[in-house]
Amino acid sequence: MGCKTGMSRSSTPCFVVLFYVYPLKFAFTYVVKGFPHGFDQYGTMPDGRMEHVVDPSQAALLMVMYGIVRGRGRNAGVYHKRESTMQVVNLAEKFSGFSEYWSPRIAGELNGQHVKLAKLKGEFIWHHHDAEDELFFVIKGSLRMEMRDKTVVINEGEFFIVPHGVEHRPVAEEEVHVMLFEPKSTLNTGNIRNDRTVEKPGSI
Repeated sequence: MGCKTGMSRSSTPCFVVLFYVYPLKFAFTYVVKGFPHGFDQYGTMPDGRMEHVVDPSQAALLMVMYGIVRGRGRNAGVYHKRESTMQVVNLAEKFSGFSEYWSPRIAGELNGQHVKLAKLKGEFIWHHHDAEDELFFVIKGSLRMEMRDKTVVINEGEFFIVPHGVEHRPVAEEEVHVMLFEPKSTLNTGNIRNDRTVEKPGSI
């Protein structure tokens, strides 16, 4: 098939042949025809003919080995995905990659949560989230969080959690960089949909 032993992850056809097709073909060939090159097992039939005799235990072992190899092939994709997400994230570098205000970017995800980065300036809209809590962690600047019954100021290096159902409005007098921790289902404008709604945040 032209497969090379020094196979890269991108060599999908070779991977399929070596780890899926060959083991299954080998096991099937053994069950039907016996091992080649002197490993065939024969038995004497009642009429005197010599026929191939399948050893069920060895055939089963081959199929189990095939299952293990196939399972490893499947897990390799999962491992590759985990490996690709296990990276050190430099926040300064990420923030330098976009300039839009009030347009969060997804920088990571874990346990059904998105880690988002956003640049804020000016006033946002009053809104609330029916089911999601939001964590605002200020990386740079100072953010004012207005709620109907009080206002808090979140300074650089501090975070504040807005519980679900609480109406709020973030306000940034100067440019503020924030990191958000919130469920994947969270919409930036919550119960409101308008021209400031970001339905599908981009990744960065």
